[in-house]
Amino acid sequence: MAVNRRHLLAAGLVAAAAIPAGYVLSHDNAPRDVEDDQDWNAGPVQHLLPAASATRFLIKLSLNEPIGTPPSLLMGDRLHKAEQSDSAGQFFIFDVRGLSPDTTYQLQLMDGPQVLTDPWPLKTFPAHETSSARVRLLAYSCAGGPDIFFDTNLDPAFLHSKTRKRLLARALSFAPDFAIANGDHVYWDINSKFGWAMGRSPMAWLEAGYFDRDQPVLGNANEDILKKALQQQIPDLYG
Repeated sequence: MAVNRRHLLAAGLVAAAAIPAGYVLSHDNAPRDVEDDQDWNAGPVQHLLPAASATRFLIKLSLNEPIGTPPSLLMGDRLHKAEQSDSAGQFFIFDVRGLSPDTTYQLQLMDGPQVLTDPWPLKTFPAHETSSARVRLLAYSCAGGPDIFFDTNLDPAFLHSKTRKRLLARALSFAPDFAIANGDHVYWDINSKFGWAMGRSPMAWLEAGYFDRDQPVLGNANEDILKKALQQQIPDLYG
């Protein structure tokens, strides 16, 4: 099937708006060094994952330690309260609607009057009925699993997490307009034929504990196990 530029862009907008790992970054022609952003003050933030559409931001946030009250997101002169998504007060979601298309907003994380992070830019996509002269897309699949799992030759089954972080940082240094992270992001199978080497393995039990599929996740021991299992695969990679 022939796909023109407009069809590709339209498909990308839908996908990036639906995937939590959709980045929208400032654009330039030259790649930045992967260490350029190390001076950005992340405060207590463990990771931020923004998704965007033409009129909406959906941002997932985790903190290094739980806090008593949900943080706020400062955009211009407006504060947006977070929705807590775990029991401990460590994971949150910002769902910001009614934004202007093709607009860069300055965001900053706040705890009441206290500033938690340096500001950062996030841009909405162009309106659906508009055309773009150019677009730079980053797309990749299967970001890999935790370092604790090994194959039969006692080599890591996945690229080391530090290598994956540098690959992602290098890709983002080319300032894509958005990124799509596709495929598996969690390798912790329990019931599949590979479960014995992953979530059902002694290594997994030592690392995170035994996940009880007959029990709920939130407000249960399963919640802490899930966080430990996903730590390296989501927060560490996208921090």
